[in-house]
Amino acid sequence: MKSVVCSGLGARLAQEDGPRSRNEAVQKVVDERRKTVHNLASLLLKTQRCWETKGFSQKCSL
Repeated sequence: MKSVVCSGLGARLAQEDGPRSRNEAVQKVVDERRKTVHNLASLLLKTQRCWETKGFSQKCSL
């Protein structure tokens, strides 16, 4: 009986850790994507400003 209770508790803890771990992994991916989108948007704005101020033919330092 004791082993059944322990194994049931272990299974329950494993189930609780599973979704939490998955949620953390998903959150990490979402955060990385958010940073990537932010960096791309920032680069696009810098490029746009550079083209507006210096013109297309001149080199811009980003």
